[in-house]
Amino acid sequence: MLPKLSIGLPIYNEDYKLESTIDSLLSQSYQNIEIIISNNVSTDNSKKICEKFKDKRIKLFNQQKKISSFDNFNFTFSKSVGEYFLWNSGHDHRSKNYFAKCIDFLEFNKDYVACCANFKSNIKDSQDLFNYYSFKKLNYRERLNFFKKIKYNYFIYSVFRSNSIRNTSMLTNVIGSDVLFIYEISFLGKLERLNSTNEYTYMYIDERQSGNWEIYSKKHLLQKKLNIFSTFFKKIIIFNKILKKQKIIFLDSIKYNYFFISKEIFELIKIIYYSIVKTIK
Repeated sequence: MLPKLSIGLPIYNEDYKLESTIDSLLSQSYQNIEIIISNNVSTDNSKKICEKFKDKRIKLFNQQKKISSFDNFNFTFSKSVGEYFLWNSGHDHRSKNYFAKCIDFLEFNKDYVACCANFKSNIKDSQDLFNYYSFKKLNYRERLNFFKKIKYNYFIYSVFRSNSIRNTSMLTNVIGSDVLFIYEISFLGKLERLNSTNEYTYMYIDERQSGNWEIYSKKHLLQKKLNIFSTFFKKIIIFNKILKKQKIIFLDSIKYNYFFISKEIFELIKIIYYSIVKTIK
């Protein structure tokens, strides 16, 4: 029997693309799936759209009170039973053989912990950001340089081995937690992106998700008064917990910290610049 793939679908106000997203998951050529939907107290028609589907492979959970987006992601995984797991946003469509190709690759390549295919998007500068990295072969500098380049962390929507996810710290409530998660899971094995033009995820990115720093700074730093310095120190603490959990030796931990903190300081300066200088206009 084919191994089961659990699909975590954490949603909040996704009615504009949700129905077609669920349709694309159900119409996959790989049929041994379960779809775990966690509705995070949506105020639009998301709940009604989910309830329209009568497929027994869909499990709908309606949160009673709003939780963080990262907790919503983690919740879907906690309810999964499959040997493989994949997160899917409420506005991403997968090509028909996406799951079959990724699981087939992982079944025959046991030293890999995750696999994804290409990504397409309505945002021009979001294309083709990943090369074919065998993370086991990267030293600390190369590993951190890879994550330094990330603008859109597509690897978070890979097909993962569920046991590998269980051996991580999961997603934590801090901005950039998805990158820290991929960083941690890369200690456990290799990650692959299939070189196939036929298999892809189409990711619809609206202005709020486009990576525009001015929009980010105005909406999140000013309106929500995000404590960027607190976030900075939280990420360093989480990063060191990851190194400890993955049993990274002391000398290597120092090297990792040096480059990680340098990167975070650069990002901090960039955020401060855009939130103060650019928004004075």
